[in-house]
Amino acid sequence: MKIRDDKYSSDEEKIIRDIQQLLTKNRHGMTISEISRNLGINRTLILNVLNLMVGQGEISMRSFGRAKVYTLSSKIPIARLLSLSSDLFLVVDEELFIEDLNDAFASFFKMNSDVIKGTNVIYSPIPHFFSHDIIQALQDASSGTKRIFEDYVGFEGSQFFFRISCIPIQESDFSTKVALVLHDLTLHKKYEEELERQLNARTSELSSSIRRYEVLAEVAPVGIFETDVQGKVIYVNKKWCEITGTDSDEVTGSKWMKSIHRDDREWIKKLWYEHVSEQIPWNHPIRYQKKNGEEVHTLGMAVPLRNDNGEVTGYLGTIVDITERVTAEQIIQNLNEYLTTVLENANDGVATLDIERKFTSCNAVGCKILGYERSDLLGQSIRKLYESDDEFKNNGKEIYLELSQTGHYRGEVNIVRGDGKNRIVEVSISEMKNNGTITGIIILFRDVTESIRVKNEALIQEQRLKTILDGLVDAVCVIDRHGNILYANACASRYLSGSDVLNGEKHQLSEYIPKNELNSLRSYYQKIIDSQIPDSKIICLTIREQNICFLNRAVPIRFGEHSVDAVLSLSLDTRILEHE
Repeated sequence: MKIRDDKYSSDEEKIIRDIQQLLTKNRHGMTISEISRNLGINRTLILNVLNLMVGQGEISMRSFGRAKVYTLSSKIPIARLLSLSSDLFLVVDEELFIEDLNDAFASFFKMNSDVIKGTNVIYSPIPHFFSHDIIQALQDASSGTKRIFEDYVGFEGSQFFFRISCIPIQESDFSTKVALVLHDLTLHKKYEEELERQLNARTSELSSSIRRYEVLAEVAPVGIFETDVQGKVIYVNKKWCEITGTDSDEVTGSKWMKSIHRDDREWIKKLWYEHVSEQIPWNHPIRYQKKNGEEVHTLGMAVPLRNDNGEVTGYLGTIVDITERVTAEQIIQNLNEYLTTVLENANDGVATLDIERKFTSCNAVGCKILGYERSDLLGQSIRKLYESDDEFKNNGKEIYLELSQTGHYRGEVNIVRGDGKNRIVEVSISEMKNNGTITGIIILFRDVTESIRVKNEALIQEQRLKTILDGLVDAVCVIDRHGNILYANACASRYLSGSDVLNGEKHQLSEYIPKNELNSLRSYYQKIIDSQIPDSKIICLTIREQNICFLNRAVPIRFGEHSVDAVLSLSLDTRILEHE
């Protein structure tokens, strides 16, 4: 059963369109006075429409001292909105196939989100809980018609009351998606119904009715307040005091204004009494400040109370703590600013491409590596970094094949900078997705041309050194403190294994020397490493069943790219000296 369909009147729709056009031209925002003056409409009417638009999320309001500045709302990605809100969210495409839903929706209706995704709403279990009007609103929204209304959503044996929002979303590819937002008003509805019943009750048990109202107010999950006809507070419930950090006797009359944040106090006071004097409903965010300095953001609502003659006798209202929501919005804004700063100051280049492989962003370091100004890259194909079409196609095929299989690619790519120089860049590429659809790629890259050149030169020098060492009559070994053989020249390999090369990758002295001789030799090498003092001595060892004495020179060194503590051992067979 549909309860109410909240649609703007034709006059309100015209004012809303005029305000949207005005704010589009003034992206930095406008105050109430500026909007009122530009449209030639009184402040009170403008304020009511602005509050309505803020509540619907069509515009944003920020306070600067006493001034309130209104701007068009920034769009928040649906995935992030789903994760931040406690409301129930469902997103469908224009044919009503389910694309996404948040945990709150799945939990409330006891559904498995992975199972329900991809199913058409009409043929899913969802219609069992919804009225025909909700399904019709989804179909209307898929055709571009926005609907916001209140309705019951029922389980067997119980019903819940929600504000239903069916909002068409125009995607960048001109397709339409529909966001279904369910905001639980059950408690508010029950409270409203109970309050209406009590206010309209005509019974002799007036005192009992008042007591029931007081109990309900005290256990209500929202702050409740009541004022006289002049707008001065005559009652607040326990929750109101808890939210604002005050005691009930500290807020009677006009004293409640002292609990409002000092930066907002004067203009809130003026705005409140304007509403009271005009006897119109109040719907406005208010920032309170507790005694310990803690700020509390609330959404305040109040309606006039009328007697049997229709005369206003006071106001009854509520406040809801929305601090977490305001904090989350600020965190998102700060995070976006932080990420932008981090990317701009990163040591590596960071760039994004769309699905056509055209640049959509590139940080300052990336532009420097590629040799282009940012304006010369944005909107341009990455083809301009390749020397030929064939190289562009072949490299692209390799990258996108790996991306399609794993979602990631890492490797080295040859490019041509903007100044014509050839460079080698190391890249790490990942897919960017929105609701499971690939929208582009993000690339992290750095210039490794110089490091590759140095590495290649080091390999050449290492090969030359090995050639020289292999020609020596000395047995040359590098041995760490654990007895691992890190290097052996051809002469040493012949003594140890009878071959010019030790087979395999890892070798230990224990493979070639008896245990009784090994412990003494390893202790000797450990002493050289610990003292960092070279030494020379005659060492006699049993190798391959032969007793051989060497004139040994042991020198402490740091070996390899990890600078391992080791000993460089140069051993000359004493038989060679005797022969000479």
